[in-house]
Order: sequence, then C-alpha cells, then structure tokens
Amino acid sequence: MSAHPPKRSPSLAHGVVALAAFACLLIAWRELAHAWPDQSTPSQNATVCTVPIAVLHSDDMQLLGCGTAPEFAGCGTLQSGDQVHVVNGHCTVEKNAMPGRMRLLIGLELDLNRASADELEQLDGIGRRTAEAIVTYRQQHERFETLDELRSVHGIGERTLQRLRPFLMIR
Repeated sequence: MSAHPPKRSPSLAHGVVALAAFACLLIAWRELAHAWPDQSTPSQNATVCTVPIAVLHSDDMQLLGCGTAPEFAGCGTLQSGDQVHVVNGHCTVEKNAMPGRMRLLIGLELDLNRASADELEQLDGIGRRTAEAIVTYRQQHERFETLDELRSVHGIGERTLQRLRPFLMIR
C-alpha cells in the first residue's frame, strides 16, 4: 500500500477551478447589478433631451448636444436640428444646419433643399446615382417646392417616394 494520497483526475481539478471561477463571476455580476441603476426605467436624475443639436467645437469636432443644457443658455432659443459653433465660450447658431447623418441618427428629417448627395445616400434605397440626380434636379430648378416633385427625378417612383417621405421635409 502506498502512503501517497490518491491522484485526482485532471478533469475533476479543471471542473473545480471552473466552478470556482463561475461562482466568483456570479458574485461580481450580482454586486455590479446592485451598484448600477436599473437601465429599464429612467433614473430620477436622468434627463431626456428634447432639443438635440449639433455642436461644432473650435477643433472641428462635431458632437451631439442638448440645446437645453446650461452651457448653451447664452446661445438664444435653440431648436432641434440647429448647429451651434462654440469658440472660446461664445456660440454662433446656424438654424437647422445639423449634418444629415446626425439628423437621421436621432430621427430628424433631412431637408430636401439642403441635403448633400452623401447625406441622401444614407437613405434606404437611394444609391449614389439617384442621390446625385436629386441634387442635380434641385440645382437646375433652384429648389423643391413639394416632396411630390421628387417623382420628376430619374430613379424615383411612387413606391420609393412613399418609403422616403418619413425621412424628408421641405423648408
């Protein structure tokens, strides 16, 4: 008889280590879940931005901002889709000048009379040629008067127009 303890199977040792690691992760997860606020309902301190704006800083960085934030109090009355250029604490406001990608990201419509071909191309079903055709038509006719006028652009039919309506507007 040997005085050595019986050898444990490597798979049993790995299983015990894995079980201990899992238990540590579970405990850590439970602690974090109690430390963080519930994400399914807004916290009492959370604020909802009702006036999303584009903020252009002096280093040409564009960010989304909230027009009701205290740092924009001196910028006058801001509206959703405005762009604010901040230089040394002073702001210049361009009404409705938020870049198209930002507008689409937050659910604002693109102004058909301002949108670039790159911005129009972000819309579902609009490729490069159609986006360029829209811009060319606008340049030739000075502006779009109605969304229905889009049907005059090669590549835009009634179904495409109906699909685009929720994402476009005329100012």
